[in-house]
Amino acid sequence: SLLCETRSEGPARIRVERWDTADFATAVAAFHRSSGLLEGGTLILAAFVFLVALVNREWIYVLFAGWLVANFQLAAISAGFDWTWFGRVVPESLILPMRKAGIAAYCLLTIALFGRLFDADLKQLRERWMLVPVQWSGVLLMVSAFVAPFAIFLPIMWASVAFGVTVIAFLLIRILRTARSAVAMWYGASLALTLVSGLYEVLAAAFGIKVLIGAVNSVTAALASSLLAALAIAAQFRAERDK
Repeated sequence: SLLCETRSEGPARIRVERWDTADFATAVAAFHRSSGLLEGGTLILAAFVFLVALVNREWIYVLFAGWLVANFQLAAISAGFDWTWFGRVVPESLILPMRKAGIAAYCLLTIALFGRLFDADLKQLRERWMLVPVQWSGVLLMVSAFVAPFAIFLPIMWASVAFGVTVIAFLLIRILRTARSAVAMWYGASLALTLVSGLYEVLAAAFGIKVLIGAVNSVTAALASSLLAALAIAAQFRAERDK
């Protein structure tokens, strides 16, 4: 017999499976290989981008390196291995604070990267002032990550994300209509992919939807959105070089 008690903050469902010893050992080994590949690949890429930023003094790459790490943290939360870091077990008391800080850092860096990528395009829009309250909402989210418990942080996070995504999507559409920018298309695709996968995971947790959960989650979104964001930065670099 098995007695299980759970206390969740936010939507959650518990699933229990019975494993044979050999199958369980195989699954654990595969899990650690996959998580190690994702962690090592992402962090080495982030370190490389950071070194490129130092050598070329292109500070947008510093933002991108930080964004890659924060994006990896979201993937780790989704996949369930955010309790380890470089193969070391994170103390239980630090797991929730790290989750809050990682989510807030991702939102803040996404806003900063958007502002830096489209600085020239935003100057041509009358609605560029709309980005200022979005930036302050990111700061508020980061502050709440350190001072508010998770139950309070969660609704603040969803409100900030909903507001930020709405404004950034509107500004991206305006940029696309005025400039037909390839940078905006790549960055918009990256943002949309992350948002859709995250929303799907929340719906899957809340309502038990399991149709695409194996293929559509924050892990696949982290890899794909990192690639799309890299293409956006490459397109921006090429446009600046052409000028």
